[in-house]
Amino acid sequence: MQDAEIAAEFVAIGRLDWYVTRSWNRLHWADLSEEQQSDIPAMWAVEGPVRLACGRTAAYLAIPGMFSRMGAMRCTGCCRALGYPPGKGSPKNDPACRVILGLG
Repeated sequence: MQDAEIAAEFVAIGRLDWYVTRSWNRLHWADLSEEQQSDIPAMWAVEGPVRLACGRTAAYLAIPGMFSRMGAMRCTGCCRALGYPPGKGSPKNDPACRVILGLG
């Protein structure tokens, strides 16, 4: 798989599952720049300042494992900024969020 494909996969998963920061205590949404995406293939993470939808800046983003994606709370600030209902787990697993995502 090419580096661009790896980065695109990371971003696609992140749009549905959201990301965690180093604290791993909430799921956050972020729009990653092309420059930030260039580091993804080597680390399967993003290091450096990343602006989250809630307005915070994170030094690190990763896609959490399955149990974290199912059990972690979504950041209420990110939810508010994007028009999602607050709640638990990845947006793709929440029926109300699935409608917003166009997943049914």
